Amino acid sequence: MPSNRRRSRRFCARRLAASCAAALIAAGLALTLAAPASADIGYTIRSGDTLSEIAEEHGTTVAVLQALNGISSPNHIQVGQQIRIPDSSSQASNDQSSPAMHAGITTTQPGKLQYTVQAGDTAYGIADKLGIDLQDIRALNSGVNLNELVIGQTIVVPAPSGTHGSAAVAQPAPAPADSPSSETIRYTVVTGDNASLIAEKHGITLEALRAHNPGVNLDTVYKRQLILVPAPIGSPVSGERTAVAPAPAIHTASYTVQPGDNASSIAEAHGITLEELRKHNPRIDLDTVYVRQIIQVPVPAYHVPALAPAEAGGLISADYVVRSGDTASGIADLYGISLQALRNLNPLTNLNAIYIGQTIKVPWSGGSAYAPGTAPAVTARYRTHTVEAGQTFLGIANAYGLTLDELRGFNAGRGTDLIVIGERLKLGGELAAPAVAEDVVVEAADLVQYVAATYGVTPHTLLSNNAWLSADEWVHVGAVLRIPFREGLLVTVQAGDTLRGIAAAHGVDMDAILADTGLGVDDPNMIVIGQEIIMPLVMPDFVWPTHSLLELTDPFGLCRNWDCSYRHRGLDMAIDAWEPILASADGLVVFVGGDPGWGLGLYIEIEHPNGWRTVYAHLSDFAVYQGQLVKQGELIGYNGTTGESTGPHLHFEVHHNDWYVDPAVVLPALG
Repeated sequence: MPSNRRRSRRFCARRLAASCAAALIAAGLALTLAAPASADIGYTIRSGDTLSEIAEEHGTTVAVLQALNGISSPNHIQVGQQIRIPDSSSQASNDQSSPAMHAGITTTQPGKLQYTVQAGDTAYGIADKLGIDLQDIRALNSGVNLNELVIGQTIVVPAPSGTHGSAAVAQPAPAPADSPSSETIRYTVVTGDNASLIAEKHGITLEALRAHNPGVNLDTVYKRQLILVPAPIGSPVSGERTAVAPAPAIHTASYTVQPGDNASSIAEAHGITLEELRKHNPRIDLDTVYVRQIIQVPVPAYHVPALAPAEAGGLISADYVVRSGDTASGIADLYGISLQALRNLNPLTNLNAIYIGQTIKVPWSGGSAYAPGTAPAVTARYRTHTVEAGQTFLGIANAYGLTLDELRGFNAGRGTDLIVIGERLKLGGELAAPAVAEDVVVEAADLVQYVAATYGVTPHTLLSNNAWLSADEWVHVGAVLRIPFREGLLVTVQAGDTLRGIAAAHGVDMDAILADTGLGVDDPNMIVIGQEIIMPLVMPDFVWPTHSLLELTDPFGLCRNWDCSYRHRGLDMAIDAWEPILASADGLVVFVGGDPGWGLGLYIEIEHPNGWRTVYAHLSDFAVYQGQLVKQGELIGYNGTTGESTGPHLHFEVHHNDWYVDPAVVLPALG
């Protein structure tokens, strides 16, 4: 259920909204633009696919895929569904400067690049993303107001060393190198790349690129893939110079990397050494293999699946206490693994001389056999018990009032009553997944950002979870909104999903989800098909910008004229004159100034990561300068009553991308 804080905000905001008769469309609202027409190809959704992964693999965006296929939400795709995808090679040939193909970057002149502003971009964020200094961007864009960037606008940025890839020649190749015997460097594919574009970057033909990469399917290159490109002999090279290795004489087959795999475990499963595996994959960095990556393995030892579930590298282990009559081979048989696999789990233990009471490592045999977050979604959750030292299968059954047969039935497939410390046993009693959202009925019509404030969330969260909403339209009375209890995107678990996979698909750290059970996960290996999980919105940890708050006066969204077309876009705090004003979060000071007799008076703007910005207005004096980096709680100025002010107070605003956000939504509760 929502917090008391949210209930109080709803009551306050509803009273304010009731006085509004009409409203104009607010400046700065984001508009959805149709993607340019291009050739497209067919694609069938497979188990485990996400729209963001499909977009990344084919050099396009989620928004384009939604528009092309009439998909209302990126979470609403099904296995077997047919969709259309823009042909990246056709798009590249038609428009080599397309932001979708070049991730917003095109070349302009030596030492400089042209960057096209994307949704959510800020000058601070662009500098951080490209690894360059914000002051260098300002120096190259004199006359451009970097505080008011708009989507599609182009700015000039300094070129980092090399080209787009992570390994490139320092100077353009003077002539195509068509011979695969020429020296090469490893080039890492980046978002927006395709084979034709990579060949053009390095001054060679597509045929020459294919000659340098025999056995590699260049029609479907993917992000972080390593391919070989020629480098002029004698040129300085930032990547690793290597000779093209001849293809191994033995035939190979493609193997798809599974969760928990690493190069060593794959080599062992196929009966070859790690060095042999490297010889069959000379252009792949086997130190960092990743799920769904395709690598080559020798045909004679190839089998599917390559790793049985009980031998996968992602499995976690548990402690087993040696009992009377045990042998190493007998324990290995109990867990369905080879004696060598048991030795691998216990590299420092002499398994030829085990003794009663000794603790050795065995594969996890109960609950989930997978490392945290890698278990596929289940159809139902149950009560569980984690085995402790000294417990027995029968004793646990008696403790929970179950018969042996009942406990065995809840844990079918174990094949034995043997248990190990740390193992999790199911106890029956199906449990519902944690609730993380509610449906609410709109009682007062208003614009999106003010409706969001009414229900204690950001506009981003409201729009993300209600795909039918349009940013530039009025939300009418009676509309039903799905609102999560935490800021972020609601994701519905599908069959085959894993928590780690869901987190990766949305660019979220899985540990951030596990750290807050309010996001819908209390067990990383027990997510349920159909369950909702919140992908948290990344935001600064805001604090109140003063230590001497007297009271809150005008709230966010307050109507300032008869027809409510002019609204209060911040939160007013009654503070005595010359009281210190503090930075609400870490960031970069992007504006210091104003007019002491008009509007906000003297004010400061601070830019924070991920599209956030704060404004501190009606000040009497400043303690920072434009371009200064500040820490949360650092002194930035002094309170006053400059501008259109009726007395000493701080006008505090919070912006997220193009939206005004109610500061009460992101600030900690008072008292």
